[in-house]
Amino acid sequence: MKASRAMDDRQFSALIRVAGQRRYHSAPRDKFLFYLIGKTGLRISEALSLRVRDLWLEGDLPFVRVRTLKLRGGPQTDEVLLEQHVARLARFYLARTLPNLTHREASPEDPLFPSCRRRRPGSSMTRRNALSLFRTYARLAQLPPELVLHSLRHYRATRLLRVTGDKNWVKEQMRHRSLKSLETYLHSDPETSKRYLQKLAEGEA
Repeated sequence: MKASRAMDDRQFSALIRVAGQRRYHSAPRDKFLFYLIGKTGLRISEALSLRVRDLWLEGDLPFVRVRTLKLRGGPQTDEVLLEQHVARLARFYLARTLPNLTHREASPEDPLFPSCRRRRPGSSMTRRNALSLFRTYARLAQLPPELVLHSLRHYRATRLLRVTGDKNWVKEQMRHRSLKSLETYLHSDPETSKRYLQKLAEGEA
């Protein structure tokens, strides 16, 4: 199977812009899904399994709590850092977008990306639906056909490496399985993370 290619900044911006321009009821949800993956590097299965309670949006280092299947040891939980502008968008999503989709105030156990099908109230968007939506938006944004939903994860990795130049920190943030083959696993301290997140924020258009 051919490996997916990373997006560049222009292509990512085009995708988000097209999602923001669509008038479909679910378009704000789709836009935030693509944006969150592109800004965190979550795998699509991880993003779709998120609940409202998994977002921690206060303090200097906001994060999203992700349930993931590690190479060893079964399901575990990771905390993926959020840049401050992503945390702000997440607050807006919880306060405005999600209630518009579910027709009520969001509760902690609600899926972050709910299905909009009336036959499945309270359920999450499916992977199949997410992949189909990405193809639709990518076509509207005139993206190359080799770009797939997983390209958003690659976009995050290449951007982190370009901005920080710190391969160890990037590997940690991306939670790549190859880390499990290392004899030592070096966690960055909070001050390092704050510094790199600030560098990322300074690069935002």
